[in-house]
Amino acid sequence: MPRLPAPLALRSQEVADVRDGRAAAANTLVVMCSGAFAGVLQKVRPGFQQVTERAVEVIAGSSVGTTPRAIPVRLRGSEAADLVILFDDAIDTLIGERLLVQGSKVRLATSAIGVAVRRGSLKADIGSAGAVRSAMLGASSFAYSASMSGNYVASGLLSKLDLPEEVSRRGVRVVGEPVGAVVARGEAALGFQQMSELLPIEGIDVIGPLPADIQQLSILSSGSPVTTKDAVGSRALVAYLLSGDARPALIGAGLGAIVGA
Repeated sequence: MPRLPAPLALRSQEVADVRDGRAAAANTLVVMCSGAFAGVLQKVRPGFQQVTERAVEVIAGSSVGTTPRAIPVRLRGSEAADLVILFDDAIDTLIGERLLVQGSKVRLATSAIGVAVRRGSLKADIGSAGAVRSAMLGASSFAYSASMSGNYVASGLLSKLDLPEEVSRRGVRVVGEPVGAVVARGEAALGFQQMSELLPIEGIDVIGPLPADIQQLSILSSGSPVTTKDAVGSRALVAYLLSGDARPALIGAGLGAIVGA
């Protein structure tokens, strides 16, 4: 069994409970997570299941917003989950609303915003803030998400780059599907979203992350719903995600490790 990092290492009896199913009525952990982390969960769940004999059901959605797929909306509507993985601020908000257990937040990974074009298209230079500004001035349209990265693009990035109003009007806010899918269909010349959400999409080329001086590096954290039916299994999954066994999946998905984790 892979070593689980302190302070989240499980006691031997808890491991036994997870393995034989006494810790919960069902043998499946339901995890609601940001789309930025969904790919990681898909990759690590076979290994986690081998260690704990717990399957993982992944329910992906946005960290913010008012659409039915947004995770906060689902939790406020009493939809059940055993673990929630969202951007840090969203976890804090849900703890404040007493939908997640106070003190249960654990930081898992960092996430950067990337830029993509349709596969085969000319890759714009995004090596500096000035280069990104020029790329956006020259783009016929650009797409951004309805979640955390999109909020930054619409309210922060455009302002930082001092782009004229006519450029902002070329922006397309994408709801209900990945930004990369819109770019792949040719409905936007540039796409902005978390790197981990762009990389799995077919039909696009991910140019890379935004430069550091105009980047918004976010943190993805987990929290335990107050209604969880498997606190032991959820705790085991968090520990597994912080272990060396999950590190390659994090890096491969375009996420960064939390320093010290």
